[in-house]
Amino acid sequence: MPLSTAIQTYWQNLASLDPAQATEHTHRAKLEFLLNNAVADFRLPHTVVHEPKRGRFGAPDFRIDTTAEGIVGYLENKKLS
Repeated sequence: MPLSTAIQTYWQNLASLDPAQATEHTHRAKLEFLLNNAVADFRLPHTVVHEPKRGRFGAPDFRIDTTAEGIVGYLENKKLS
């Protein structure tokens, strides 16, 4: 899916949720969908890891890895308010 479509879908999914009934975990699948589509659309040799093993930076929600450079970064998902 093109990234522009993935972003539009992500925003539509977030808008359809009732913030009073959602938790931080409610949004993770939607963010993972967006991240995986971004990696695929840019044809990057990256992997999106959900709930990676706890490391020296704590327990992030997502980690982005490459085979060449190792860990590129961490992402935290937060509840919308």
